[in-house]
Amino acid sequence: PPLPASSQPQPHQAAQAETSERPTNLPEVAMEEVWPVGDSLSVGYVQRLPMGHIPESSCKIVEKIRMRRGKPVLDKNGNPIIDKGYTKIDSAVSGKLTVTMYKDMLEKIKEKKARGVKTVVISGGINDVGSGRTAEHITTQLNRMAPLARDNGMNVVLCTIPSFNISKYVEEDQPRFCAERSLTIALLDLRLSIVNNWIRKQAGGLADQVVDLYAEMGNYDTTEQGLQRSDSIHFKGYTKMAQAVARGANIRLGDRGVA
Repeated sequence: PPLPASSQPQPHQAAQAETSERPTNLPEVAMEEVWPVGDSLSVGYVQRLPMGHIPESSCKIVEKIRMRRGKPVLDKNGNPIIDKGYTKIDSAVSGKLTVTMYKDMLEKIKEKKARGVKTVVISGGINDVGSGRTAEHITTQLNRMAPLARDNGMNVVLCTIPSFNISKYVEEDQPRFCAERSLTIALLDLRLSIVNNWIRKQAGGLADQVVDLYAEMGNYDTTEQGLQRSDSIHFKGYTKMAQAVARGANIRLGDRGVA
């Protein structure tokens, strides 16, 4: 059924940030003491930080032909669509959902604790929103990940989900998928708003620190230098995101700084 008029936000209006940044109270940590858990956006910002224990070889851009039912997906000119993504960087993996982020944390938490990880940066949810998961589903997974890290002596940094071009995603990128699942622009935008507002309220509670990437990275159509998009979701560059995470998690960058 349609949402009540009062619940139908204009695209990217409902998720406006209450604050763009909170002062950090976390102890300073080296990059090798930080555990980034997330999706392709996390892959992007991690590449701009001093790599620490994360091998350089795992930071290559890869190109794959988009496939559907065993056949290449073609663009309007009849050419195969090629998706650009990133190889796995530790627990930041392209396409990852929050439920798989949680499972990955379960598998690796003891190893990370033994290696001296002090801070976990959790940044995910955009794939959940795009694939039709509810806001409750996303917050439930985040509510499982944070205590898991805390129980193992790690500080928790939660990141809000950056804005993305929901109208283009629904009407051009995935029209059939969204139509089959009744995923409207208003519904996805509302879910994004609910999740982000929930995350913001966790500062000093479930999370030791919240990094508001929605506010830091601006709307998807911004022309500000360093914030332009390469598609509906991803950025052309991730320096500003890396800087925001580094401030929020209080990462010691050293002479190299953010690339």
